[in-house]
Amino acid sequence: MIDIFLYAPTRQALVADLAPLGLGVDGELAEASSRHALAVAAEDDAGLVVALRCLDEALAVAVTTAEFSAGTSIVSGSANWQWAGEGA
Repeated sequence: MIDIFLYAPTRQALVADLAPLGLGVDGELAEASSRHALAVAAEDDAGLVVALRCLDEALAVAVTTAEFSAGTSIVSGSANWQWAGEGA
């Protein structure tokens, strides 16, 4: 498992950038698949940060090498954020 944090100025931008990687469905973010899990880590007027858990290395490589045209970028994760159900 590889966790990647992504910032996007809007949900629409995030969907546009992640859809080519198979992470969007019908114009919405796909929260989970056999290859990933996705959760919103923070959201405000400045945009949103999502945690993307890649369950296979190929997806992680695809995300880290993607050229996001709608403004999505990889950011540092929050040390205080954790996946639901995971202990501290």
